[in-house]
Amino acid sequence: LVQNNTFQNNRQSDIIMLSVDNGIIQNNDMSGLKCGRNGDGQRHTSSIFMHVGATNGSNGNLFKGNAIHDFENSNNCGISYGGVYDFWGGLWCDVGPGSNTIDSNHIYNINQGIKGVGATGAHIEARCFDWTVKNNIVHDVGDNCISQRNYGDPNPANWDHPPTKYYNNTFYNCGSQVANMVSGLVDFRNNIIYGVNSDALIAFGFNSANLNTINNNVYFDSATSSRVGQNDYANGGQPVNFTTWKSLCNCDAQSVFANPQFVNIATSDFHLATGSPAIDNGQTIAA
Repeated sequence: LVQNNTFQNNRQSDIIMLSVDNGIIQNNDMSGLKCGRNGDGQRHTSSIFMHVGATNGSNGNLFKGNAIHDFENSNNCGISYGGVYDFWGGLWCDVGPGSNTIDSNHIYNINQGIKGVGATGAHIEARCFDWTVKNNIVHDVGDNCISQRNYGDPNPANWDHPPTKYYNNTFYNCGSQVANMVSGLVDFRNNIIYGVNSDALIAFGFNSANLNTINNNVYFDSATSSRVGQNDYANGGQPVNFTTWKSLCNCDAQSVFANPQFVNIATSDFHLATGSPAIDNGQTIAA
């Protein structure tokens, strides 16, 4: 149990978890994280890092109610570019931890305004299966509010693990793909995805969009309506508007493209104002 702590101005990570089952990381404030360099030469900054190897556990953990925010950005890092796997993220799971939950966290101001450096609110990577991501607010992140790359295999026919579940999250102003699903299946419902001239609101790296459960979401971009969904971008797939997206993915039948009407974006008040199209637009999901 790690709770009610303040982590400030640390180097590379605040918490590293190796082979931990049924842990609880909650109600901590983590800010000012500075970049470091991984053993593979890449620059790395993540408040919570889970890396255990595929057979070493780290299952059933809960990350709840944490504030993860205001990292040192990549332009001020002071460490030279490491390569395509440079990473800035609130939480990063890599190589094996499964069945963990990210719930009710506030993740923001991570490399904001700087695209192409691998900045994400949370990244669920290689063989990190059966995660649940719910009730989080993620905003002002350089690349993705949320990202997933469960498999190195580009063939969706070989993705045989249960989907990662994304429920009731609010994602705002993440510069590249707001929700970036490189590989692996998802159950993506009851989310608000709001871009500010983002490259796409929801994107899939390979030809897999129609294999997922995606519905009851509110999509919006304050700058454009032409880049809602993107399928198979690793093979040249381009962003499309909402109508085309729904047909392409055979999904989002009860979703809408509309301004969700947050109370006050300027003060990060993401409550919904009266009359918001997100009110009563959700689907009841069993706990």
